Amino acid sequence: MVKLTSFSINDDFEIVFNAFSNENTQALISNRVIVKSKELFRDWLIFQLQNYYHEFKIVNYNNEKIGFCYSYEYIDGTIKTVMYIKDDYQDSGVGVLAEISFIDYLFNLHPIRKIYNYVYSYNEQSLNSHLKAGFNTEGKLIKYRYYAGHYHDVYILSITKENFYSQYENILTCTKKG
Repeated sequence: MVKLTSFSINDDFEIVFNAFSNENTQALISNRVIVKSKELFRDWLIFQLQNYYHEFKIVNYNNEKIGFCYSYEYIDGTIKTVMYIKDDYQDSGVGVLAEISFIDYLFNLHPIRKIYNYVYSYNEQSLNSHLKAGFNTEGKLIKYRYYAGHYHDVYILSITKENFYSQYENILTCTKKG
């Protein structure tokens, strides 16, 4: 069973540190972090949690911490989100269930009308998953990021509250009953 829990710097730091300190993983979830040491990253993360991230949750599956998700830049009824799932659980459907739960949580807790995700063109798995999940492509920034010796585009994807609930109402009703 997928469950989102509140982030604790003492209990959940390792999974976040491991994701951000892995060059390949970090390239999928962020382009703004330089990890020089655990101590400096911890200080950076605390600053982000206090000043930049809106919501930050740990993704648990069968009582194992398998990822995290967070939201940021809450502006005028919109918000951006990021989802990270460990490699062992990608393509299992767990990430999709976690993202559906996180989006439902955000829409229910805050006056949000639209959620955005920015996905780099080299992250084809995430791009395809979001499009299959009902996200729309609102735009593309050409040669936005330099990574691995090349410039890459970033896709701006979004889903509205109305579209989300029309697509996932049955799944959410079943999960809340079970």
